[in-house]
Amino acid sequence: MPESIVVIGCGPGGMFFCHALEAKRRELRKKNDTGGLANLPEVTVFERADSPGGVWRSRRNFSRAPVSSHEEKKEIEPEDGNNNTQMYEALWTNGPKEGIEFFDYTYDEHFGERLPVYMPRQALLEYMLARVTEIVQNFSVTIENSVTGAISTNYYDRCIWAAGDCGLPSMPQSILHSLNGFSGRVIHSTNTSNFKNDVYGKRILIVGGSFSAEDLGLMACKVGVEKTYIASRAEDSVVSWMGSWPGDKVECLLNYQVVCAENSSTIVLQKVRWVQGETYEVVEDENPLKLENIDTVILCTGYKMQFGMLEPRLSQWSKCDPSKTFEVPDDWAIEDNEMNRKVTSKLGEIPAPKEAFWFSSSKYYPDLYNGILIDNPKMMFLRHDHDDYPILNHDAMAYLFLQYVTGVRSIPSPEEMRKRNLEDALLEMSRFPYNRYYMDEKYFATFKEFSDEHDSDDELYWEVDAHHEKHDFHLMARTMQEANYPAGIGTFEKLNKRGATLVEYGNLSYLHRANVPENLTFRDVQNANRFQSLFTGTAAVPLKKNWMDIDEKEDKDLW
Repeated sequence: MPESIVVIGCGPGGMFFCHALEAKRRELRKKNDTGGLANLPEVTVFERADSPGGVWRSRRNFSRAPVSSHEEKKEIEPEDGNNNTQMYEALWTNGPKEGIEFFDYTYDEHFGERLPVYMPRQALLEYMLARVTEIVQNFSVTIENSVTGAISTNYYDRCIWAAGDCGLPSMPQSILHSLNGFSGRVIHSTNTSNFKNDVYGKRILIVGGSFSAEDLGLMACKVGVEKTYIASRAEDSVVSWMGSWPGDKVECLLNYQVVCAENSSTIVLQKVRWVQGETYEVVEDENPLKLENIDTVILCTGYKMQFGMLEPRLSQWSKCDPSKTFEVPDDWAIEDNEMNRKVTSKLGEIPAPKEAFWFSSSKYYPDLYNGILIDNPKMMFLRHDHDDYPILNHDAMAYLFLQYVTGVRSIPSPEEMRKRNLEDALLEMSRFPYNRYYMDEKYFATFKEFSDEHDSDDELYWEVDAHHEKHDFHLMARTMQEANYPAGIGTFEKLNKRGATLVEYGNLSYLHRANVPENLTFRDVQNANRFQSLFTGTAAVPLKKNWMDIDEKEDKDLW
């Protein structure tokens, strides 16, 4: 008897799992494999919204449905009464679209024309939906009658959580407390329904330095902000990549955090330095920085996974403790490679640690293995760990889950899963000085001492950072290989041409930011034809207007 599976959420993860299942069903039908068809699981998808798409939709029409976690309900209560995460109406992609194209439904098939490198949200949502809705016709399942309140209970053999890594806006209480006394607007990056009114002709502060901060910094320039400050605790945050901002209206304040509001419109920042995990400490000998006449504060402070529908024991793995360590075996040693030799020549031999931090390895959730909850392998989490091309990673994970639930690939024992996680963490610390820098306290202290005394520009650190930058691609290549993914990017040890091209596109996207011409944006790509479909070879085209001049509501002929 086939297993029954419940999938929670019909964003990209949930859609892609259903698509992978239906693709397998079609394959077995072609082969007339009745036995294989009989073993396919029965899948039910629960989605709160009235159609699929998850946070890629700009409007997710559902009521304030209850969740079981009181902590999540009180974390944020937006002013508009809408407690769900949604995309900005005018969102565009941050990375090249080539990393979001699917092998079995290409851009040529869907759009029928050449496209720019960076795409608006709505166009890509329609593309993703078209890919899956050709096969999957009905995603909606009602489990509670909103009129009668009647609740039905169904039982399933396995659960796949696919509610998305960005299910809840994260608004750290420490920041909100620091802003006590500020009389202006304080909103999360997802609450942009009145964005123009919040920023036009005003002085704003964006807290956080990743892609949301980059997006909203550019959008603020577009709608007429007077001045934007972006405060980021990290020195190497995404906003630091930008060579220039339109109209020179954006100032990035790196290694700064909000400490208080001096009065109703003055916000005080303090210089900080990284300590460990997500902990920063104030640099005491630096004078505070005061930002005056601030009208709006936008918190680009990320998101949390939505686990309110699960029993707490099923989501306990996500409570990651940055100080959690593992024992390093006595026979551990660094790998003999060029970068390790170079670092050793600068720092000298540093003894192997007795223990190392999980948090700074790719296994920072050590209680999960390939999305499987080790303590309960019938609970699976379809999410992404590799951020370069998360949509592609979701699709690969969907195929991998299909291998597991159909029995093509056996789920290892809990002991074996923990052993493999440990082996991965030890390998990363052995192969990459970048990982060891964050995982080994003694190594970190020695490296910092060398930088402070002999390398004020941190050239060695940036070298080891570059040495590590392709590792996520190799991890994704391994996932694809294990998943028997039809359009893999190589192996864990070596990327193929498709994988190398994705790495190149990521590097070009960085250069678009670093070398952006004055008063343009990184989306105004001058070398668009260098980006070609990995499957059809179709080259990208430049936008017909400068991105700053595009009105997403009025302009229809964008490329």
